[in-house]
Amino acid sequence: MATIASLVAGSVSWYYFWPHHTFSAPVAKTLRKGLRAESDKGDFDYNSALESYRIGLRQAKEENIPEWSNEYTGIQLKIAQMMEYLHDYGSALLVYKQINSAYLAFLKSDLAEDDTYPELSKPYILLKNLRVSVKIARVLELSNQTENALKVLKHAMLLCSNYAIAKSAKEQGQDLKGVKLVIENNRVLVNGNKEIKVERNRENWSPFTFEFFNASDYYVSLCTAYGKLDEAIKERQRILLLMVLAQVPGGDILLSQYNLGSLLYMKAEQLESLELKYRNDLPRQQEELQRTMTTKNDYLSAATECFETVRELATSLDEKQKKGSTNAIRTSGINENNSIKSKVLWYQVDQTTDDSIALSTYALGVIKLHRGMYKEAEDLLKETLRRASRTNYTELIQETKRELGKLDRERKHGPKLLSVSK
Repeated sequence: MATIASLVAGSVSWYYFWPHHTFSAPVAKTLRKGLRAESDKGDFDYNSALESYRIGLRQAKEENIPEWSNEYTGIQLKIAQMMEYLHDYGSALLVYKQINSAYLAFLKSDLAEDDTYPELSKPYILLKNLRVSVKIARVLELSNQTENALKVLKHAMLLCSNYAIAKSAKEQGQDLKGVKLVIENNRVLVNGNKEIKVERNRENWSPFTFEFFNASDYYVSLCTAYGKLDEAIKERQRILLLMVLAQVPGGDILLSQYNLGSLLYMKAEQLESLELKYRNDLPRQQEELQRTMTTKNDYLSAATECFETVRELATSLDEKQKKGSTNAIRTSGINENNSIKSKVLWYQVDQTTDDSIALSTYALGVIKLHRGMYKEAEDLLKETLRRASRTNYTELIQETKRELGKLDRERKHGPKLLSVSK
């Protein structure tokens, strides 16, 4: 039984990196030596495995295997993986960049328009390019090169979204070849000014749907962690529209809407800290104080609208429980003039997400508490406890109890701080 298990594990590794491979016998033999060396059979000898994969890559090159093929890039991925295991991140980064360059060269060639082999067609190469771009970004993040990581992710994601949107537009008789696509304020713009209608079609986002939205989450988390909150908000707004176009499950969209609300709330908190600073420097900073307070309230209103929308729609879906029925989501944000921008987006309901309702209810409770609306805050926070208890959301239960304790203290003694901790 143990032998069978190890054989199955080995074959999974082989076919993951080299599906439908056409290696010659010498190359295949070299690669199997590498797989054995890196496994428990070879005592996890990553140095020996790395050497075998390097030899295999030289052999593949001598046999003129295309640099963008599954076979060639599969060997490169194993080389980079061994380098990461050996903590040689700089060398791994160079290999990932070589793969990235090969994919980009392929996408610019006539081969990208040939659908003879599905695994080599444009959408599949876009998927592979996105995967390796995420690897590049993670290595760059480890090397404290966040700006470059964001650029790599953004470029790979734009290639995917532009392809899917252009394909949808082509089905509607619009040729977008050579034009610049911009997504802002819940609209798809051509050359920066002309809005176009894009039909929802999940097929046009295949096969990279899952990886695309995971990459976008990573992009937003990087922006947030490294102080680029405005960019994180813009990206989350953009992704909400794309999720609708890609017809992802309704529950995922609701959760993304909650995440947008959280980012808007974080921005309001940031502005509130600035407000406190200006209050300590009056009357000299009176004008700045007024401007900051107005902007903060705009972000707080936009965040509130996001959370309320999740509650309204999710509660409505709970009642309907009709899989596949059409529903709408109203998404909010701040446009370039710092005013609330709202629009109704349509999507197909697949399922509801209990966590998104509980989280949004909690967020509204915190906002009400922040504004001194204690009765409304208490009702929302108690509702959060009920919802979180049903799904055993321990962390949220603890946070909610903490906020309820804070509410009791403020009722007795008044708020101690302007800012509200989440």
